[in-house]
Amino acid sequence: MAKWCVFFQVSRSGYYSFKSRNEERETKKAGIKKEIKRMFDESGGTYGPDRICGILRRVGLKASYGKVSGYMTEMGLSSVHNRHKKNRSLTDSRKTRGEGFPNLVRGITFNRPGAVVCSDISYLKSSEGWLYHCIVKDIVSGEILGESTDERMNKKLVIKAFLNAQARHSLTTGTIFHSDRGSQYTSKEFIETLKGMSTLYRTKF
Repeated sequence: MAKWCVFFQVSRSGYYSFKSRNEERETKKAGIKKEIKRMFDESGGTYGPDRICGILRRVGLKASYGKVSGYMTEMGLSSVHNRHKKNRSLTDSRKTRGEGFPNLVRGITFNRPGAVVCSDISYLKSSEGWLYHCIVKDIVSGEILGESTDERMNKKLVIKAFLNAQARHSLTTGTIFHSDRGSQYTSKEFIETLKGMSTLYRTKF
């Protein structure tokens, strides 16, 4: 060791001081990463670096957002909310376009909530696997009127979401239902559900 100290022109005391500080940093880093992992697991995978950073500071541990984010990346931890941002529509309307589903709102401006509602399906990653989430939203107010979640993406998923919206908000006769003409929305069962509620069905732009 003395030979290397001479080679790098550092004192032995300086080397050991550096080694001690480095070991202290590594121990501190391991402790913070352990706390991050614990908080992340206890949150069910929902906490992101901003939330964890705030909690660490409240308990007296110093950690910047960048440092926490970097540690989480090293450990492969990503909040489910971040993954939700990558959600995409899963319905496929390529085989359902046709004269039977006319566009009822093209070129028309609506100002009254309840005049038109729209719906779509996305997927969510949970601790137990993939889930499919369907929402029904008022296009004027932006309010989520109804929703449903299931392990399978089928017509029952959209029927449940629509019935949930109807039960909570009592959609009136003449309400236009907007979707992308995916097979779940053009199924006989869902169309009959809409007719039973005296709503109109429309296709996506």
